[in-house]
Amino acid sequence: MFAHLRNLPKAPDLVLFALPAALVPPQMAACREIGAQCAVVIASGFKEAGEEGEQLYRDLKFEAANNGVRLIGPNCIGLLTPSIGLNASFAPAMPAAGRVAFISQSGALGSAILDWAAEKNVGFSHFVSIGSMADIGFDQLIDYFGVDSRTAWAF
Repeated sequence: MFAHLRNLPKAPDLVLFALPAALVPPQMAACREIGAQCAVVIASGFKEAGEEGEQLYRDLKFEAANNGVRLIGPNCIGLLTPSIGLNASFAPAMPAAGRVAFISQSGALGSAILDWAAEKNVGFSHFVSIGSMADIGFDQLIDYFGVDSRTAWAF
């Protein structure tokens, strides 16, 4: 266990933030310092939390952009890539690997789809809940999945 990002022995490919909202924006500078360029912010308390949350959202966007960190979230389930065992989310179980990429802004819809997929044994190439979209949104993910070898466009 490491008390701070700076204490990691090497740069992680992805940082997952599950902290109180006020603690997340300052950590973007630490991401740059250690060489981490991607983050998932599952924390809530941003745009959906009134004026103070709006300011935290603006701070998060600024700090991520200023420090070269691409991020998914905040206020999202996170992302899963079953074929490589990546669960950067708060989903309790990994869905099966498949050829369908799923993107949702809504955490409630995403949770319902994950439950349905588990019941029906439907797999995903990627499952991404993007939440409040401080950085990465639908357009970038659609572009990415369009060239991703794990995702099929025709069945």
